[in-house]
Amino acid sequence: MLCIFDAHVHLFDCEANTHAFLEREDPTFRYIIGDYAALPRRYLTDDYLKASGSCRVEGIVWHEFLSSDPVGEAGWGQRLADASALHQSMVVLVDFLDPALEERLEAYAALANVVAVREHLGWDAGNALRRFAKRPDLLTDPAWREGLGVLRGHGFRCGLEVFAPQLPALHDIVRQHPDISFTLAVMGWPLDLKRCWLRALAARLGSVESLCERLRRDLGDRMHLRHGLAPGADRRLGPLRHRDVRPRALHVRQSHADRRAVLGVRASLRCLSGDRGRVLPGRMGRHVQGHRGRLV
Repeated sequence: MLCIFDAHVHLFDCEANTHAFLEREDPTFRYIIGDYAALPRRYLTDDYLKASGSCRVEGIVWHEFLSSDPVGEAGWGQRLADASALHQSMVVLVDFLDPALEERLEAYAALANVVAVREHLGWDAGNALRRFAKRPDLLTDPAWREGLGVLRGHGFRCGLEVFAPQLPALHDIVRQHPDISFTLAVMGWPLDLKRCWLRALAARLGSVESLCERLRRDLGDRMHLRHGLAPGADRRLGPLRHRDVRPRALHVRQSHADRRAVLGVRASLRCLSGDRGRVLPGRMGRHVQGHRGRLV
C-alpha cells in the first residue's frame, strides 16, 4: 500500500464555519474547479480517510478554506487535530494589510498545530475570473511588505500563491526577507488552463523553470516549491493521464535534491463534486518522492 503525507487537504463543516463560495456559487471558484454544486456541506477527517482508503495516510497538511472568520476556522481545525490520531500540520489565512495582523498572528501562535500562514495573491491582468488578491500591486506595496515583516519572531513559514508573471516580484520579496521561510505553491501557476495552455507553457517553460531553479539555488532551505498539475477549468481539456503526468513528476523528483518539493494534483474537489473521471490514477504516487515528518 502506498504511504503518503498529503500536502494539501481541505476539511470543512458549513455548520461550524461560513464559506461564502459554498453558500452561493462563486464565479472564480467555478472557473478554477468546474461545477461544484454537489460538494457536501461537511467533509471531515473520517470522510477524508475513507476516500483515501487505497493509501496509508501518515499525516496531512490542513489548509484554510476561505472562511469568513479565519481565526475561528483555525481554532476549529485545531480541535479536529486534537480529536484525531492523524498527524495534522496547519496552514492558516493571513492578510498582511490587516491592521490587526499582530493580534491574528498571536491567536494563531496559540494553536499548537499551526506551522504556516498564507495569502492568496494570484492576479491575472487579462482575466477577472482569475484574480484572488485585493489588488494587482500587493507584492510591490510598501505597506504590504511592512506587514510581511511582522512575521519575524513568530516562527511561521509563509505561503504566497502567485501566477507565473508575478514570480520576479516574489523573488525580490524572498531575498529581502532572509529570516522568513517561504513556500511557493504550484510553482507560479501558468495563466491559461485551457487547451492552448499546453502550447503556451511549452513556449514559456524555460523562463519559468529557470527562475524557479534560481529561487532554489539562491535561497536554499528557505524556499520550498510545491509543483502542481491542474486538470483545468475548461471541460474540454479532458482527464489527466498517467503517461502525460509521469515525465513531469520525474522532473520534479530529479530537480530537487533537497527533497523539499511536493507534486500535487488539484483533483480532489472534482472527485467530491462528482467529476470522478479526472482523478489521477493512484499508481502516479510511486513516481513522486515522499516527504515524512513536519511538512510545509
